[in-house]
Amino acid sequence: MMVLTVLILSMLNADGALLPRIETLRFHAERLEAIAVPEVLQTEKESRLKVLQEKLGQEIPNEKAFNDLYYAIDTERQWLWANAAERPAMPVSEFQETDTNWRVAGDKLALQVDKKTLAMTLHTPGCEWQFEPGEGNDLVFEKKHCGMLDAKKIQAAPFNTGYSAGMTLSFSEFTEVPEFSLQITAHLIGTELVFDIAAQEAALLLERINWPKAVITNNAPQTLSVIPRMQGMLLPGNWEQNIRTDEPLNSRGF
Repeated sequence: MMVLTVLILSMLNADGALLPRIETLRFHAERLEAIAVPEVLQTEKESRLKVLQEKLGQEIPNEKAFNDLYYAIDTERQWLWANAAERPAMPVSEFQETDTNWRVAGDKLALQVDKKTLAMTLHTPGCEWQFEPGEGNDLVFEKKHCGMLDAKKIQAAPFNTGYSAGMTLSFSEFTEVPEFSLQITAHLIGTELVFDIAAQEAALLLERINWPKAVITNNAPQTLSVIPRMQGMLLPGNWEQNIRTDEPLNSRGF
């Protein structure tokens, strides 16, 4: 309560034009507490922030005093960043190509794509997820369909964005749609696998990309699938009814 009173009195003595800017400084100074440091530096952090709060409680009557306070806050911010317990780091990324597959691994996930079938395998710390292989209706156009394996040229290349690691699969030189090309980028972001899909169309309109393929599961009743449709559906592995994307009875319309 005493600190708050001192702050209010100090602000009343300050130049009126500085009041909003002082409030902004106080906002940023308070947020410095959220930057964690190793336990061995915790006492020093508390001491430095205490001195900073004392400076915030002093009178700030003019531009020079305001600038001095700004630089004091920035000094402590730089010290906290330099000694932060969690430091920004490039994601771990390892790309391999063999005669049979492409594989990219991060610090928690690894994705493998079979060159012959395009079947994917996602390795996680707890289990392994298998995806179905490519098939003839991977790409649906307005008048025809084809599989991604129909591309005469299929390539893979690694990349690292700074927040994700992964690889890009490129498909081109399709016999049925020679002007069409497709790029599928798999991002490994922590414990998440995220896909970006970009298509270059020409004469035919691309209506649907059936990719990534379905995850292969067993038929045991205790194996549950979570489908994020409308309010969501939780289905056991022995569910007998087919689920279609245009089925109104599997939505809130029911």
